[in-house]
Amino acid sequence: MWRKFLFISISILCLSNIAAAGRVWVNSPIEIDEMPISGEHSALAMRSGNTWPVVSYGGPDGFTAAMTPVGWMPGPGTGYVDYGISAATSAGGTVGFAYDNGSVLMLSPNGWSTSYYGGYTNSTRPSIAFNNDNTPAVLHNTGGYGSDLTLAVFNGYGWYQDVLENDYSGTFMSDAFALEYDSYNQANVAFGDGGGLMFATKGVLTRNQWEFDVVDPEFWGDAVDMAMGAGDVPWVTYANENYLYYATYDRQQQDWVHGILGLLDYGEGYQFSMAADNSGGVGVAYVGAGNMLTFAYTDGSSGWTYDIGIAEAASESDVSLAFDADDNPVICYSDYHYGDLYLAYDPVIVPEPATVMLLAIGAVISS
Repeated sequence: MWRKFLFISISILCLSNIAAAGRVWVNSPIEIDEMPISGEHSALAMRSGNTWPVVSYGGPDGFTAAMTPVGWMPGPGTGYVDYGISAATSAGGTVGFAYDNGSVLMLSPNGWSTSYYGGYTNSTRPSIAFNNDNTPAVLHNTGGYGSDLTLAVFNGYGWYQDVLENDYSGTFMSDAFALEYDSYNQANVAFGDGGGLMFATKGVLTRNQWEFDVVDPEFWGDAVDMAMGAGDVPWVTYANENYLYYATYDRQQQDWVHGILGLLDYGEGYQFSMAADNSGGVGVAYVGAGNMLTFAYTDGSSGWTYDIGIAEAASESDVSLAFDADDNPVICYSDYHYGDLYLAYDPVIVPEPATVMLLAIGAVISS
C-alpha cells in the first residue's frame, strides 16, 4: 500500500502539523532517484481504485511521475506546459491528464497512451473528466483566449467536438472553465463569460441540448473549478480578486447559494482545487493568506470545516486535490521555499506523535 510507504518515509523525517479540523497531515516530497522535482504547473490523480498517486508537472519541459511500492517512478514526457494541466480518474482506475498543447496522456492497466483532443488552448488550462462509460472528455477553447468553448469527447476512435452554444447568444468564449459528469452521464460545465460566471449542462435530462444558467453575474477571475456532490448537486469554486468563493445549487430555492471560503494569498491562477469524495462530500484545497496551505470540507448538509496551516506553499504555483479509496484527501503543492513538489496526506490512523515515531522506526527495523 502506498499509504504505508508514504507514512513510514515521512514519519522519520518530521512530525506533522495538527490542523484545526483534527486531522494530522504528513508532507512528503515527490522525488525521482532521490532528486526533488518542481514545476509551476502540476496536477494530481489517483489510479487503481484511487489508491496510488500520479502527478504531472512542468513548465518548459513537462513530465509525469507515478508512485509505486518502491517509490516514485518517472513516466513519459509531456512537452511544453505553459498555462496548466488538469487531471481526472475514471471509475476503472485509469488516470488522465489534459495539457494546453492539445494532448491527453492516460495511464491505464495497459500502460501509458497519448492522444490529441483537437485544440491548442493558448493562454488557458483545459479541463478533463471521465464520463460513466470511462470515456475521457476535455473542455477547451479552440485556439486560446477569445475562442469558442468546446467539449471534446473521445468515442474510441477519435475526438468529437461539441461547441457550447445556444439560440440567443450563439457560441461562448472563455478562458476559465471546468468540467464534471453527473450520475446521468450528463456533462456539467462552469465557465466565465464576459464578466459573469455561467453553468451549462447537456445530456438525457436536457434532451441532449445545452442549457445555461447564471451562477454569479460578477466574475472577472481567471480560474474556475467544480465538483459534483451528493445527489448530483454541482459545487463551483472561483476566485474574484483575492477571495475564494463557492457556489452550489439549492433545488428547493431553485437558485445558486454563494459563500466565501477564504482569502487567497495570490489572486490569480489555479492556487485552488475542488474535488468530491465517494460519499458525495466536497473538499477544496487552496493557498490561503500567509502562504498557508488550507483544506476545507463539507458533507453538503452542514457547514465547512477547515484544516489551516498544513504547509507553507508557493502561491504562484498550482494546487491539486484528490481523494483516495478511503476518502482521505491528498494534495499536491509546491513548497514555499524552494518550489519543490510535495504531497500533503491525511493518514487513515492517527496515533499520538510519539507512537507515530515508534511505529515508523519499528517498521523500518522489521523490513
